[in-house]
Amino acid sequence: MLVHSYRKIFAIDVEGEDEEIIQINHIQVLAVEKQWYAGIVNWKYRCQAVLLGKQINFVLLFCPEDCAWKLVV
Repeated sequence: MLVHSYRKIFAIDVEGEDEEIIQINHIQVLAVEKQWYAGIVNWKYRCQAVLLGKQINFVLLFCPEDCAWKLVV
């Protein structure tokens, strides 16, 4: 589940390696790019957050056509 507004993403739940759900809070969006793949628009969010005491950088991809998010670490 992802809760967001323009240029700010509040939280995302991801499944860990042992199938536990981990929530990443206070996500900072560093940049947003609109991308096209075979005529289909996708949004690429470059983000950072603190997880388990460590700052992590990651990418969230959003495909409006499928209403689907993908996390890229």
